[in-house]
Order: sequence, then C-alpha cells, then structure tokens
Amino acid sequence: MPSRTLRARSAQARSVVAPEGVATATRRLGVAEQGAALATALHEPALQMQAALVARATDWEAEALGAVPRDVAREVQRDVPRDELALVVGSLPRIAPWQESAKRALDVVGAAAGILLALPVLVVLAVLIRMDSRGPALFVQRRVGRHGRAFGCYKLRTMCTDAESRLEVDGTLRRTYERNGYKIPVDCDPRVTRFGRFLRSTSLDELPQLFNVLKGDMSLVGPRPVVERELEHYGAARDVLLSVRPGITGAWAVQGRSSVNYPERADIELAYARSWTVAEDLRILVRTVGVVLQQHGAH
Repeated sequence: MPSRTLRARSAQARSVVAPEGVATATRRLGVAEQGAALATALHEPALQMQAALVARATDWEAEALGAVPRDVAREVQRDVPRDELALVVGSLPRIAPWQESAKRALDVVGAAAGILLALPVLVVLAVLIRMDSRGPALFVQRRVGRHGRAFGCYKLRTMCTDAESRLEVDGTLRRTYERNGYKIPVDCDPRVTRFGRFLRSTSLDELPQLFNVLKGDMSLVGPRPVVERELEHYGAARDVLLSVRPGITGAWAVQGRSSVNYPERADIELAYARSWTVAEDLRILVRTVGVVLQQHGAH
C-alpha cells in the first residue's frame, strides 16, 4: 500500500474517529478494549486502517495489529509517525502498568474489607427501607463504565419504585433533572422517600457499590459513574473519562459533589482521569471520610 494512500486513509480515520471518540468509533467496529483489542473479522480496508491507527497510537500494537492484515500493520508501523497518530485519536492517559495493578489490588482489598464491615449495616438498612416504603431495598441503574461498557450500578433504594417512569412523564421534573446536571436536590424531589432522605444525606445509599468494585465494574476512587446522556458534557474527551473505572468517590466528590455542576464537574473528572496515581487515590479516600461526616454536597 503506497504511503500516499496510507496518509489519505489516516485523514479519513481522523475524520471518523475524532468526532466520535476512540472508544465509540472502535466499539462500533466491534472493539471491546481501550482504544485497541480489535475484532478479528474486519473486511473493509478503511475500517482496518482506522483500527490499526487507533491501536498504534494507543500502544496496543501487539494485540491490536494482529487483528488486521500484515501489509496494513507493516505500513502503519513503518510510515506513519506516532505523533501524527496521536492527532488522529487524541491523547488518552498513559499510566504505568504497576499503577494499574496497585489500584486494582487496593480496590479488591478495600472493597472486600468494606463489605465485611458494612454487611450488618446493610442488612439493617435494607429492613428499614422495606418498612418505610414498598419495594425492594436495592436499586440498580444502568451506567456507563470503563471503555463505554454499560453496567448495573447498585444503590440502596431512596425513591419510590416508580421514580424512573415519573421522571419520564413529568416534563417539569425532567427539565429540572437535566438542568441540574442529571440530578435533583433531595428537598426538591417528590420521589425521594422519608428514609431515603437520610440515606442520601449520609451517603449510606452508596454502600452497595462496594460489590461493583469487587466485580470490577467500579473502583474505590474514580470519576462518578454517569448515564449515557451525561457524556455529551465531555465532548471529544469522553474517551479520557472512560479510560478509567468510575469510582464510589473521587476528585469531584471531595470538591463539592452536587454543589459543583457541569462544565466544572467535567473539568475536575477529566483532570483526575488524565493524571491519577495510587497516592492520589489514597489522599482522596482520606478526604472522603471528612466530606461524608460533614455531609458536604450530598444529594
């Protein structure tokens, strides 16, 4: 494949990948990993090139380039500079492998210990929820996780069981929800139960997310999990946000949480995603204790 053709395809890849974001574009091609591990049945040359460009620019060459024809892989490795490829896909965070391993180890140990300590409390809270209002004690909501994978985010139920449907049919409530950053202050939300107000103010409703952490859907520290529509606030940087697991707590959670709305929230979450370290995670965990005790920004 001539270099001129390769560069033309590079430009084509840029036009497709840049607006959608790396994870979105590659997921559309059947990709399930961070900017890279590719589906093996790519037939269209243009799609093969996009996949190879994304792989090359995000350091997943060994795994990703093996999924495209050898001649395409060789051309990408030989003729396209890495700095040019970075322009194609944007700058995803580069985190040392040991940091990833240490973060996951902290998550597993911390979540397991937390579950053991919190289990008696969860049982009592579940009984009180059932006594306060009809319905299950646990609420599961679809959120967007790492690499754009959807997962069920666990929370103790703080609302009436028809809360989701009421939000869809009540135009005023819906507009308040969207205008306020996809949340409604407890005092203004008629769907919140009496006991739910207590759970929200103390953040006890988020204890079940320790199970999400143990499963690998979430981390102890990270950007708070978002619904699909919230990704609009992150624009082309959505892949930076989705390069890390969402967290039970995080930089935004300790800097005001519900009192800090978009676009400031997006700036805080992205700054963390671009430069997190295990040491920073530990500092955030310590700060979280004080924030929870002060009930600062809890909604």
